[in-house]
Amino acid sequence: MNHHSLKIAPEHYNNVAAGTKTFEIRVNDRAFQKGDTVTLRHFEYNLYTDGMELKFKIGDAYPIDAERVVFSLLPRDT
Repeated sequence: MNHHSLKIAPEHYNNVAAGTKTFEIRVNDRAFQKGDTVTLRHFEYNLYTDGMELKFKIGDAYPIDAERVVFSLLPRDT
């Protein structure tokens, strides 16, 4: 299993933080797999916002096409 640290725009960050967005669609350039962990880091104006990150475990991951994948965001145990 791998850990991925990803940028996320403020409007998407806020929806994930509120629990209304429970999935991510991403270019699958990291070979995302079920069970991997992911940190979504708030990113605005070409800068990371300190202390604003969300940590999850990747649930089911489905390829959409040859380049993209959709994966569910599950609570992270640690």
